[in-house]
Amino acid sequence: MLLNKNGTFDLNGHTLIGEVRGDTSEIAIVGPGTITGPGYGVRNERTPSSFRDLPTARIVIEGVTITGNDDMGVYAYAIGKNTVVTIVDSTVSNNGGAAGVRTRSLQTDFRHAPRGKVTVEGSTISGNLSTGIWSNSVVARDSQVVSNGGSGIVLSHSSVKLKLKLINSSLDDNAGNGVLTNGFRHARVISLDSSISRNDIGISDAWTERPRVKVKRSNVDGNRIGVSLSGLGVRSTKIVLRDSTIAGSAENGVYVDSTDDRTTLARSSVTGSGFSPECGVSTSCADLNTAVFPRVKAASSCGTSHINGSGIPGQSWGVCALD
Repeated sequence: MLLNKNGTFDLNGHTLIGEVRGDTSEIAIVGPGTITGPGYGVRNERTPSSFRDLPTARIVIEGVTITGNDDMGVYAYAIGKNTVVTIVDSTVSNNGGAAGVRTRSLQTDFRHAPRGKVTVEGSTISGNLSTGIWSNSVVARDSQVVSNGGSGIVLSHSSVKLKLKLINSSLDDNAGNGVLTNGFRHARVISLDSSISRNDIGISDAWTERPRVKVKRSNVDGNRIGVSLSGLGVRSTKIVLRDSTIAGSAENGVYVDSTDDRTTLARSSVTGSGFSPECGVSTSCADLNTAVFPRVKAASSCGTSHINGSGIPGQSWGVCALD
């Protein structure tokens, strides 16, 4: 099914076996209905013959189930301009390819870096072969990004700021990380009234220069590591936990190896970490494993702390109950 400029496809309760494709500025698919079959579920690709033609690729999906496609469920691609995907009251599940939902913008001018953005409201992204959502910027509200074969959400780009805002949503049970940020510039992850649980790492940054993590009224429980800001290039880190819990992390609740860090607990708890067989043998484990003194404010608690880089068993910061 090929949609022309600003085309809308109304499924009207039917199932389409095959993909919906656009080569235009915006396409919309309206349910109820299902899209399934070989290839992509929905894709909009702008590939002009001249880079002077700067396109944008936008996809809007409402009330649709996109499931069981051999390639990605939803894919927006453009050269030189932004890509935007909006998914409302829909399900994107059990698709193949690199992600359930992906945006990709090719940069053609060093002075302008195009961006990708995904907005998900009242929707479920689950059971996809690899990543759930892959973009530069994601807003998930009243949604579930769960049980995907890779990470739940991946934010990556070498030139633009990476942003995630998770509101009243679940980012649980993904085989990879709950959220992975991977870029050279700033990254900001905000979780409000949400759950990021039972992933490998709940929130992970392995490359970004200035990662910022704010967790408010949320639970980050049952991950191997709750929050990890660690790797080549990671510096000037900031983690704020407010009215939140990180519990039952197999290795570390919070792990930061940057010496330019500020980790703050406000009316929050980080407990129950360090029960992996690797702890104390090949890796150091603690509720708070940081290279800089963590700030544990009133009405907050932690079980154990460790001075990152002090070895095994190493030294504690003396701020937690069992230190």
